[in-house]
Amino acid sequence: MLIIQTCDPFRYFPLFAITQRTAAVYAERNGHQYEAFVGICRGHRPWHATYNRILLLKQLITRGARGWVLYLDADSYITDLRFDMQNYLGGRMDCSFIFAPAVPNAKPWQVNAGIFFANLSNDKCLRVCEQWYADFMTRVSDETLANNKGSFDIYPDDQQLIQSIIEGSDAEIQNSIYVDQDQTFNYEGGKFARQVIRAHFTSFDARLESAQSEIGEILTNSRDELTGSL
Repeated sequence: MLIIQTCDPFRYFPLFAITQRTAAVYAERNGHQYEAFVGICRGHRPWHATYNRILLLKQLITRGARGWVLYLDADSYITDLRFDMQNYLGGRMDCSFIFAPAVPNAKPWQVNAGIFFANLSNDKCLRVCEQWYADFMTRVSDETLANNKGSFDIYPDDQQLIQSIIEGSDAEIQNSIYVDQDQTFNYEGGKFARQVIRAHFTSFDARLESAQSEIGEILTNSRDELTGSL
C-alpha cells in the first residue's frame, strides 16, 4: 500500500510537519510506501493545495501505479500505529474506494475526502479518478483560481467535485464504493486516523497545539511499546 500526503508550503506546512510523522512511522513499521508532496500543483494560493489530491492520483495512474492508496490531508494523522491494514483491506478488495461519511446521517455520496482509500487496481476507481481530474480542469478554471482571494471560499472544492461524481454515477460505481460507518477513520473520532479540522478549533495555533499534544503522546506510547517488546 502507498500512503500519500500533501500540503501547501506556506499556511499548512507547520501542521503537516507534525502530522506527517505518524504516517511516516506507520509506513516504515508496517512495510508500506510513503510519499509526501509539498507545493501547489495548480493555482497559487495556499488553499489551492486542496486540489493536489486530484492531480497526485492522476499522476499515480499515469505512471502505472496500482493497488491501494491511502490519502491523508495535511491535517490528518494516524492514531493506531499497530493497525492491521491487511486485515482491514483484505475483505474489501473488490471496492473501488473506501470513504468515511462527511456528515451525520450522510447520503451514500456525501463522503469525506480528507482521508480515504483508493484502489488503483479497480477499473471503477480509475474511471472516477479520471472524471475527478477532468471535472477539476473544466469546472475550476484558471481564471477562477487567479481571481480567488478569500481563503477556502472557492466552489466547487475537491470534496464537492467527488461527491458530485458519485451522486451522478451509475449503480455499478456507486455499489463499488464502501462507506465506513465504524469510525475507523474520520474527523476527531477515528480509531485508525483522525483530522484536526478547522471547525473544531478557534484558531490555527489551537490546532497546532492539539496536534502536537496528541501526536507526541501517540509516538511516545509507540516507542514504549517497541521497547517493551524487545
